[in-house]
Amino acid sequence: ADHLLARAQKETRITMTRDPKEAIEGADVVNTDVWASMGQEAEREKRLPIFRGFQINADLIARARRGAVVLHCLPAHRGEEITEEAMEGSQSAVFDQAENRLHLQKAILFELLGAAGKRRAGGATRATRKAPATRKAPAARKAAKKPARPVRRAAARSRHGR
Repeated sequence: ADHLLARAQKETRITMTRDPKEAIEGADVVNTDVWASMGQEAEREKRLPIFRGFQINADLIARARRGAVVLHCLPAHRGEEITEEAMEGSQSAVFDQAENRLHLQKAILFELLGAAGKRRAGGATRATRKAPATRKAPAARKAAKKPARPVRRAAARSRHGR
């Protein structure tokens, strides 16, 4: 991790601090996550008092640059790492962030499923791919003649209208 920090410091100014008030001073983006992730449930009670001063709340956000964006990767423990006010406030992009992650994850699945399908199709023998089409049953011929109906989709819109 030290080599990554040294590399990043060559590109930009980085300040290391354990003081959340100092860290947020003039920030454009404020990002948080749960204090005890999955698999760390046994440490949760021990972590709560230690991290309490790092809660994203109105007082802390007021120290950031005007118009700073508040993020959280969700799911959130409201009242712990982030207050209700910060999560639902005008500077929050938490739900837009979640929506963007959803679309990204769907695209990854689409690509993975498409790649898997191509591998299966690519594994077919040459003779199988060039085999003549079999005669379709009358019902299948009739269904094939029907024109495809256009699909109407509602425009996607985020919860915040952005």
